[in-house]
Amino acid sequence: MTDTSTEGLPQSAALIKAVNAGPDEARVLVVEDDDAMRAFLEETLREEGYVVSAASNTLSAIVSLMCDRVDVTVVDWKMPDLDGFALLSAVQRCFARVPVIFVTAFARPEIEERALQEGAFSFLPKPFRLSVLVAEIERALKAGPPSSGTVPRPGAGPSNGRSAPARERPLDPPPGTHREVL
Repeated sequence: MTDTSTEGLPQSAALIKAVNAGPDEARVLVVEDDDAMRAFLEETLREEGYVVSAASNTLSAIVSLMCDRVDVTVVDWKMPDLDGFALLSAVQRCFARVPVIFVTAFARPEIEERALQEGAFSFLPKPFRLSVLVAEIERALKAGPPSSGTVPRPGAGPSNGRSAPARERPLDPPPGTHREVL
């Protein structure tokens, strides 16, 4: 038997988990340009039991969507190449079965309204509690594909085979940060 221990190698561990993930394990794509925030969200969502992939920009996110099965996408608005609205539009056109949770530190009513009108599943202004993000991910998974999507998501239905997190607990952010995601 091969030892797949990858302690100290988070990228390798993530790859092994993604390759070995069953069809009932929820896959989340995090699209965030801030390196520390992206790493924090990746780690904490993995601790919650999700298979997590991440992208630092819109174009990398589109490649991930093309190459991997993604059940939910968490998209930051402000990014260095194309903004979150460009990615939201691409998801709506090409990956309509994937719900998008839109997040931004530049929350204004008109931004939220636009995101929801353009098809975002939900909108979270930063800072937000990680428990709120997890609740939105779970809500998106239970809702199944958006009504415009025609491709059913594997495991969709009353139970997608993924149990709720084992315990309610606050997630510990990196040292020097708050429990809220900035």
